[in-house]
Amino acid sequence: MSLIINNGSSTLISFIGKDVILQTINKTCSSIIVILNYLIYDCNNFSEIKQTIELLDINNKISVINLIIEENIEKYSDKKSINLVFNSIKQILELLNDELFSLKNKIEGHKKLYFSNFRKINLENEMKSINNHNNILDKRFNLLIKSIKI
Repeated sequence: MSLIINNGSSTLISFIGKDVILQTINKTCSSIIVILNYLIYDCNNFSEIKQTIELLDINNKISVINLIIEENIEKYSDKKSINLVFNSIKQILELLNDELFSLKNKIEGHKKLYFSNFRKINLENEMKSINNHNNILDKRFNLLIKSIKI
């Protein structure tokens, strides 16, 4: 197990075994897909969420990222730079999963309110955050692709 200090800060990134990283990414991706399917198919009154999720194409992106990491983690497990990218993708996937889970809980809570069909729920901040983290995921995935090509 090796430790790296990130840009001189006190934050430590710990590299754990490739199997643990892969299992974490697999479980997180599966969880994200389940939540996305709930948001797309079970939230009929929230068309703006469905439209945004479909526009971002998160479902497909998550599946592709998961498969590419699964196919390449063994091959590049001895490369510290690529392991760092794997770890950073794992972290942003976990963050995205937490945000989607929070969004799902907020919607479910709203659905339980009396007259919820007549009430408006503000999900703007949550959707902005998901969009921002989706963009970070894109950048980290592109970094992985470029790192693998080197």
